[in-house]
Amino acid sequence: MSIGYLKETTVYNVLVEQEKKIPEKTAYIFPAEEKEVTYKELLNDVNRAAKALLSLSIGRDSKVAVWSTNSYAYVILMFATSAIGAMTVPINTNYKKNELIYALNFSDTNILFCTKEYRKNDFEEKIFLLKDDLNFKHIYITNHEKNNHFPNFDDFLSLSEKVSEDDFSKAKSMVTIDDIFCLQFTSGTTGRPKGALLSNFSAINVGRQFANLMVLNATDVLITPLPLFHCFGNIDVLLSALCAGVPLVLINYFSPLKVLDAIEKYKCTSIYAVPTMLVAMYEHEKFNNYDVSSLNKGVIGGSVCLPKVSEDISERFGAKAISIGYGTTETCALAIASYCTDRRYNRMFTCGKVLDFMECKIVNPDTYEECYENIPGELLIKGYNLMKGYYKDKEATDKVIDSEGWYHTGDMAIREHEGLIRITGRYKDIIIRGGENISPSEIESEILTLDGITAVEVVGIKDEKYGEEIAAFIVADRSCKYSDSDIREHVRNTLAHYKVPKYIFYVDDYPKTASGKIQKYLLARKGEKILGLYN
Repeated sequence: MSIGYLKETTVYNVLVEQEKKIPEKTAYIFPAEEKEVTYKELLNDVNRAAKALLSLSIGRDSKVAVWSTNSYAYVILMFATSAIGAMTVPINTNYKKNELIYALNFSDTNILFCTKEYRKNDFEEKIFLLKDDLNFKHIYITNHEKNNHFPNFDDFLSLSEKVSEDDFSKAKSMVTIDDIFCLQFTSGTTGRPKGALLSNFSAINVGRQFANLMVLNATDVLITPLPLFHCFGNIDVLLSALCAGVPLVLINYFSPLKVLDAIEKYKCTSIYAVPTMLVAMYEHEKFNNYDVSSLNKGVIGGSVCLPKVSEDISERFGAKAISIGYGTTETCALAIASYCTDRRYNRMFTCGKVLDFMECKIVNPDTYEECYENIPGELLIKGYNLMKGYYKDKEATDKVIDSEGWYHTGDMAIREHEGLIRITGRYKDIIIRGGENISPSEIESEILTLDGITAVEVVGIKDEKYGEEIAAFIVADRSCKYSDSDIREHVRNTLAHYKVPKYIFYVDDYPKTASGKIQKYLLARKGEKILGLYN
């Protein structure tokens, strides 16, 4: 069931193809907006948005940032940027002030679109208060009502009238398959997020591959609560629906009951989510009030999923063809997976096999010699799905992609029989909690600003629900007057909520190698022993 070949095209051009073939078919559904759009309607709005961008001198290589929940405007913008060779810069809706300013200014954003509000947080007001700290002037709100400070999305679309069809055609003709589809931020070991550059060519072919894995057909209806600021959502899921020509229900932001209601209402057949979302749904007291019998398949990704959890998900939802996939931001969130028709062991106890037109190998991280079957080593990936590099960071790029084009994932894996890959741990200093990549050094830097704390090491401790939880091991002197709750509140006020440590331990020193390097894995093991999670 290979995809057969790699398609040399852009995301926008595939939308044009689908509009020609199935113009009246529903493309995307937005329950929160009570809106369903056909391919014909979508392409018309995408073209208007692309011309509106051009009217503001936003064109090839420009950066279009979106700080928003999932919405029709978000989808329009992702396709519109592809039409003119600009790139979308998805911004995490959980970012606090300093994180937001850094992401927008570091990415050289030219224009920002943001939601009016999110979970009772007034995003428009937040942007207004920090606008003088930003290096750009164009700001629009993705709603349709009159706003307090900035024009709305209808005001933006009306600018399309200033650009002729000839000028639009000329702009489209300059776009190549290697132009960047999105600049995707990912947490790094050095603290500051890095911007992975993902091309149109990589993105659309990963979308094709994802659709092929799920054996999607005309009767399927997809659903995802994944945010479009993650590439699992904005590439794998969004574009697989496009490539297969099947409807995708996009939940504006995760809420168990919102998703369950939509599954029942639209009779969704396939779901894509991180494990914590699915667990939260079936553990909800009202789960049995909803009819989810239409579901028959789905993909779990973005975070560690224990076999017991994947089995529980499959059983509770009645979806027999649940698969666990593997990918990173640098690989467009897809590199290894199973077909939904594969046998149960492949789908639920391993990540599957490396996919078409990609390669993987497992090597000893010290000698780089390839490991034998069932011997753990570092997973390396090579193929069309790899990022072009990190934006404005050649040094970081060269550290993870070697001279032969192999991407060093930092993940520990073993190769089983028949080429099946199983992830067993991590060499890289990154915590993955509930699908969010978290840099320990970023949290460490914030905690170290507190008087009396002389050293801190942050690690991930295994957790059945979230995959990993955050633990801080602190060395403090007698002058430290901060309680655990004070420390958590300090982190909560400066960083996104999911970066707050659940566990805080006080130690006198850290385990070290002979050369003096701190052995974080031993700290994690110590925390797990204290919590009764490790024998």
